[in-house]
Amino acid sequence: MPKTFQSQKKAATNTTVDEVGTSRVTVSSETNDNEMSRILNQQISNWSDMGLEKRILSAIYKLGFENPTRIQQRCIPVAMAGRDILGKAVTGSGKTAAYVIPAIQAILSERSSTSRYEEGVRAIILVPTKELCVQVQQQVRELAQHCASECLCYAITGDAKDRDLRGIKLQENPAIIVGTARHIIEAFDHESSYSERVKQTLSMLVVDEGDLVVSGQLDHVKKLIDKYLPSSFQCIMMSATIDSDKRLHELLLKNPVQIAIEGETEEEGRVMQYHLDAWQHGPGTSDNKTIDKLLYMYYLIAYKFKGGRVIIFVNRGEMVRGNLIQLVLKSMGIADSVLLSEEFPLVSRIDIIDQFNKGKYTALITSDSCLEGNASKREKKQNARSDRLEKETSSVLVDMSRGIDFKKVAAVINFDVPQTVESYTHRIGRTARAGQLGVAITILCGNADPDKKENI
Repeated sequence: MPKTFQSQKKAATNTTVDEVGTSRVTVSSETNDNEMSRILNQQISNWSDMGLEKRILSAIYKLGFENPTRIQQRCIPVAMAGRDILGKAVTGSGKTAAYVIPAIQAILSERSSTSRYEEGVRAIILVPTKELCVQVQQQVRELAQHCASECLCYAITGDAKDRDLRGIKLQENPAIIVGTARHIIEAFDHESSYSERVKQTLSMLVVDEGDLVVSGQLDHVKKLIDKYLPSSFQCIMMSATIDSDKRLHELLLKNPVQIAIEGETEEEGRVMQYHLDAWQHGPGTSDNKTIDKLLYMYYLIAYKFKGGRVIIFVNRGEMVRGNLIQLVLKSMGIADSVLLSEEFPLVSRIDIIDQFNKGKYTALITSDSCLEGNASKREKKQNARSDRLEKETSSVLVDMSRGIDFKKVAAVINFDVPQTVESYTHRIGRTARAGQLGVAITILCGNADPDKKENI
């Protein structure tokens, strides 16, 4: 089992700072370890410089990842050295691959160096939502496509089909498990003999979108650690806003290397941001201005972004307006528009996202909260009847604009002005991913909310 660094006496902080344009990459570690100092100060720009197993490199190149992003350049070598990591980078910066790659590398390295390898879970990846769970599983499968049998990945989603097949899937001895803390505990509780083995084999725990996990799953995470995890393991925690809560840091991390990518990243630097003011042509009723906003939106989709994929955001609780937008678009000839609602079953939501990414739909209308960590109302009733669903922390709403990966989005249109600056940032992060160009347009009703207009 790979070495896990334990808590050490506090030493001088080793900090490396790179500044590129207006971006800032900060890597710090309180350690006197010469090898770690070398890793922190090395400059890596190519995948071949990381010492990755050739099957991982082959998958990386097949996926079209030309060069590692800044979070990947810094995170992967540190993770491969066995250190705990606290990583902060914006959505779309490559955080998922930054922890998946070292997890696969660790599994393959242990297999090749151990003559009596014991099958079992080597890595657990905690995510805040079931949708993100499926997406992370897909990323693992893509990066492990040339070593799939050795790095089998199982996503515990907690839906009915998953519960029916759970025992069979676990008996296949997946090396990586992805899921929410609650659903993983539920699975382990029903497979007690299997879960006991986790304490013998687990070497890595990953927490993706750590601030959302701590908001809604902290008690479940504590239970998972106390009941099922070994006393020593490597932990990697990633998020776009990781510094919002320290409770999870203190619970899991031991003398972590802190990696922060701040300022203008590859993705942010390629987002062109504009606003259109529906009040600029003179006074009018709010109904008239809604019509103006609809016409603006139609013009943008039909002419400015013709053929490109567009995500249209309304605010939380405004999906009635989302239905109106879809009806208007369809009546005006944009038939390949689709509504993504929180009331759709999980399988439907995942299918819509998948079809959108494949190009079946060019316009997707949704709200910030449509992908909550909770099930739809129908699923909640079904689960309540079967006593399978525990009470979730009611205060947390997981935004759709966090974590879920939408591919090749040409533009984000804010039909409603986001309610917070953070929401705005995460919305526009849906475009300009993986080094692509993107556009973010907010349609305003100027006098309606001058404070929000000033913020954007």
